[in-house]
Amino acid sequence: MHMQEEGRIGILFETLQDRFVAEMGIRGITDIDRANSYLKDELIADFDARFGVAAQTSTSGGGLVPV
Repeated sequence: MHMQEEGRIGILFETLQDRFVAEMGIRGITDIDRANSYLKDELIADFDARFGVAAQTSTSGGGLVPV
């Protein structure tokens, strides 16, 4: 991964973390159990529905690389 890519990923994660905290604050979530429930049941599902993309194939792209 290039330095620019690492910077972009870092900015994305920082933005998402800030957004998650803001969303929980808006909903009055102040304890870890409610936060975990909200993240699992609502926020991540909403994020996936909005930004998720279906895979082009059902097979794994990973595997061993011949040496």
